[in-house]
Amino acid sequence: MTKFLKLTILILFIILSVGKLNAEIIEEKVGNVTNFINTEDRIYKMEQLLDNLSLDEQIKLLDKALANPSSYEPIYYVALADSYYKTDKDKAAVTYMIGLLRSSEDIAMCEDTSARAQIGIYPLFAPNTTAYIQSLDKRSLSNISKQALDWDLNHPQRVNPIWACYHGMGAFMGEVKIKDIDTYDENKQMIRDAFTKAF
Repeated sequence: MTKFLKLTILILFIILSVGKLNAEIIEEKVGNVTNFINTEDRIYKMEQLLDNLSLDEQIKLLDKALANPSSYEPIYYVALADSYYKTDKDKAAVTYMIGLLRSSEDIAMCEDTSARAQIGIYPLFAPNTTAYIQSLDKRSLSNISKQALDWDLNHPQRVNPIWACYHGMGAFMGEVKIKDIDTYDENKQMIRDAFTKAF
């Protein structure tokens, strides 16, 4: 891609998002690759957060997030799961699965289906926990997923699902929208059913 084309795309993204989002589009170079990032994207925010927290701080934040699901997006559970790994692998696995389940429920509410791509990034936040989950036998994995489902059902408080939509392409065009909130319960049940079948 030529520099002119990259600049044109960046300018287009900025123009389309002005006045529609309280976000900033930044350009980040990694070797020969240029990434455009919406600063409201929770993947980006989690990367920034993890770079600035010690392990003890991560554990405290995760404890606080689990105790206050109406104040913290479920990506916190995914991104911080490895902080539990050293002392309690099963707790790390359950926490990761809670985050994966809840995030999937919220992503299902995004009008922009490109937001779904973020699920592929989640394992990178918690590589130890992800590897542990993959090593579990069917019975253990079923037990972990059941604990995650039970937690989800027993903690109905949650944040607005729109957070999950900032990873999609629509976020670059100022079009971050969720489906009708009246469909939220139906979408959550659809994801829970799929989660139960998968594990």
